[in-house]
Formats: sequence, structure tokens, C-alpha cells
Amino acid sequence: MFFLASSATSIADDATSYRVEHGDTLSAIALHFYGDASLYGAIFEENRDQMNSPDHLFSGQRIRIPREPDTALAEDREVSIATSDDYVPYSDSRLKGHGAGPMLAESLFERAGYDVTLTVLDTWEEVEQAVKDKDFDVGVPYARTDDREHIYDFSDGFIDVTTRAFVRSDDQIPSRFDSEDLAGRIVCKPHDYFTSDIDHLVAAGHVGIILGRSPLDCFDRLLDERADVVVLNRFTGWATIQDNEHLGTDAIDMLEEPMGTVQMGIMVSKDHASGQELLEDFNESLEGASALISETNRELREDFAVTFPDLREVMVNRPYERSAHGEPVHLVSGNNYYPFSDEELPSQGMVTDIVTRAFEDHLERPVEIAFKSWVEGAQAVLDGEYDATFPYVRTEDRRSDYAFSDMLYGMAVQIYVRDGDPLEEYRGIMDLEDYVACKPEGYYRQDLQEALDRGLIQIVEASDEEACFQRLVEGEADLVTMNRFTAEAAVDRAPDVGDDDVREVEGAIAQMGLHLMVSREDGESRELLEAFDEAIKEMRSTGELQEIQDKHLEDFQGG
Repeated sequence: MFFLASSATSIADDATSYRVEHGDTLSAIALHFYGDASLYGAIFEENRDQMNSPDHLFSGQRIRIPREPDTALAEDREVSIATSDDYVPYSDSRLKGHGAGPMLAESLFERAGYDVTLTVLDTWEEVEQAVKDKDFDVGVPYARTDDREHIYDFSDGFIDVTTRAFVRSDDQIPSRFDSEDLAGRIVCKPHDYFTSDIDHLVAAGHVGIILGRSPLDCFDRLLDERADVVVLNRFTGWATIQDNEHLGTDAIDMLEEPMGTVQMGIMVSKDHASGQELLEDFNESLEGASALISETNRELREDFAVTFPDLREVMVNRPYERSAHGEPVHLVSGNNYYPFSDEELPSQGMVTDIVTRAFEDHLERPVEIAFKSWVEGAQAVLDGEYDATFPYVRTEDRRSDYAFSDMLYGMAVQIYVRDGDPLEEYRGIMDLEDYVACKPEGYYRQDLQEALDRGLIQIVEASDEEACFQRLVEGEADLVTMNRFTAEAAVDRAPDVGDDDVREVEGAIAQMGLHLMVSREDGESRELLEAFDEAIKEMRSTGELQEIQDKHLEDFQGG
């Protein structure tokens, strides 16, 4: 959620007018203006003439924000959360914030104006019983299941959990199995874990199911041949194997085909007097929180790598023993392409962040990224040294050698000239007649291709963006075409180029998209590209892609 400076205007000495934006809540507005979401009541009281309830908000509405809120109107709201342990990475005492579930639940309730207490109980059975008895308000993280829905109500999901099949290394089940490959097998799940990922297989009679006391008990049953398959998320599965030497990483394989994906959230007792209010407040806080969730997941990935280095090494180096698809994805990118790609940028740039999250979060494949010159990186992909490169504009000359992903970001390309140049507004390619344009080495020329084909312009190259602007102010070139963000960063970095030396021409010369790019001749890379596009579609549909773009642009412009 972004609060625009233009949304707030002064209307009196004791109040400020604020224009409600899509997705705003009074709690979030209070948090923005006062640093305390619980003071939303002061805003509600100030606007009772136009609001029947604190939820009566609509986009474009003008509300008054008291400059000095009456703190007596702050609602004292508390919530107690119960969780347990050894559910890496979703709830584990060794991880920051006790893992993804408790950490996100606490943040989302605080965002809604609650004071939060978190208690870790010895077992998950104790958590469920304590929430049922209303000794605690909320249990986290939990998946909605048929048996639980008789006792508990659930929030919207905020954690996606994909489960995998673990089998004995001497078993012949293929890594990319189908239901027929599992016919007659016995699947073990810990007794307090969800089974919705395999219920369809059980109902169809393909597999039988036994319930173990714990993940370790299931793996012991697997090696004793009392079970054929253990179904867990890959983190919990490998953590259990790693923590118990007698299991042995060489004795067990994890198959590539997912068993299923479920969403986990919080749950409250159906008999809780304030249960529905808690869930409504939580779900409202969850809306528009994809940036918070993405950032929390990133922090936890980094913490996981530090806390469980041996486990991470096993998961990276041996994720799918029977398939090459689980190997790390080797990528190459370049520097100085602000805000899209640079080693010094947060998360190494917007597009680097998008690509990393698509592979690691959605495809569950670790990435290794090298940074080279743009020319070297593109050639290294053709030579088979890397699986893919980014971010690149799709051009006619590149199409013969490369295949491209769906668009990761769309940008306007502007024209930059020396101050005093007569070109004020771009209306068409004839405006560029007799101009000399500068392009950095390895950059696209699609925006100027028509003018170049018709002999209207010449193009000179420079080593990088700053060098192009240097050539411009020195008279060796007449214009530079570039997106506004990269251009502004290049002018700031160029030692002999000042803001007064360069001017942006009104009107964009082109609209370009940025893409991931693979070798057209590499069949495995083409398959990789198809999977990547599916991940990007999912990120786009959930709003995650837009959140990443907005965050990086906000950080870049604010910096």
C-alpha cells in the first residue's frame, strides 16, 4: 500500500484531509499518520458524519485526520497466538521470528492494530486442543481440512506448502510419476499433518495410508519397509533426514513430481466469541500485504541458509537424485542497468528479484547468478555456459538465436539531447534526420531500427551508459535513447555530465519490454522457459509481480 503525498492536504490547524486510496483501511491509515494502527478510532470519531462504521471506506473518499488524536479512543486489542516446533521452515524455534507462520501472523495482526503474544507449546496436538478450549485465540500455521472444519474456522491462506514424495533409493518409482506409478503403495503421513494433498489418491484406491507418530517415525517405517512413500514438504523432509544420522541421505530419494500444494493460515475455535472479528481483521490486513509476505520470505530464506547450512547444501546439491531438473539454474546478467540489474542494488535489481523469486519460490529451484558484460553474458548463453540471461529486450536480430520469456517489465524509451538542441518534442522518425545516436555496447536498437534502416541516423557505441552521455555532451553524439530510470542514474554517475547539460525530449520514442532470454537451440532451456513463464503468470495473477516492481521503483526513486 502506498500513501501518496498528494493524498493528504491541510484543511485546518487541527486536522488534515486525506483522499482514500484503493485497499486502504482505517487501521493502516492510522499506522501511516500516527505510527499506531490502534488509533483508527480517533479517525472514525472525526468522520462520523460520513461513516457508519470503521469499515465504511471507499476509494476517492475525503476523510479528516486529526493532528493530535485522542489516545483514549485507541482500542486496546490483544491476540494470543499458539504454535509448536520442528516444522521447518514454517514454525521452528531456530529460525527468525519462529519461522514463516508465526512471523507473518504476528506481523499481520500488528498491522491490524493488535498487541500480539506468541507462545510455543510442546506439540501440535497441544496447540489444537488449546485453541479449541480457547486458552489461546489463534493457532498457526494450519491448513484447512475436512476434520478440522468441524471445530475451527480458518483465515485466508498466506503460506503455500508444496509436498513431495520421499522413497527408498532402491525403489523404481520414476521422479516424474503419475498416479498409476503409485498403485498399491503405502503412504505414511504424520498423524497431525494434513492429508488433503493425497486424499484423491486414497479415494481412488491408488494408495493406502498409515499415520506415523512424527516425520521421523514415518521415515523409520519407510526404511523398515512398513511404508513405501513418505509425503512431506521438502524442508521438513530433508531436515528430518539430516537431523537423524541413522536415516542416511544416501538411502532416501525425493521425487520431483509434487504430491500437492495446500495453503496454510491461522485458525480459531468456532466457539470463540471474537473469532469472526479476529479472522475479518486478519484477512483485511492480509489484503495488499504481498510485499510484506515477499520480504518476510526473503528474510527467512537468508536466515535458513545461515541457520541450516548443511541442510541447504543437501537440498541444493541433491534435490532430485533421479532427475537433472532439480539442479541449480545458472543465470548471467549485467551491471549498470538501473533499477533492473546491478550487483550493488537491493536484491541486485528489480528484474533480478523477479527472476530469483520465480525460480526459487515458485519452481523451487535455487539460482546462481553471475554478472558479466552484456555482450559476454549473451554469448555465454549461446555457448552453453549459462541456462539463461536477463533482462533483455526482444529484437528481430536476437530472435534468430534466442527465445524469450513473457514480459517481466514494460518501459517507455525516451530521447535525451544536449541542452539547447532544437528537438523539443518527438513526433516521428523524421525528427531524427541527420542525428547521431549513441548506444551502449550490447544494447537493443529496436527503438531506432526504422530510422536506421531508412538512413536517417547513424549509431555510435560506447562502453556503457555513462560513456554515451559523455559522448553526447562532448558533441560526439546528438542523442541517447534510454528508459528514464537508467538515464537518470547514468547522468548522476557520469563525472563530467551535469543535469543542466542534458534534456529529455517530450514524448517516448518506443515502448519496450524486458525478458528472460535462453538459447533457441537448447531444448532443456526451452523447457525451463516454459516453466518460468508459468511462474510469472502466477506472480502476475496474485499481484506479486506488481508489488516487486513497485517496491524497487519506490526504493530507487526515493534513493
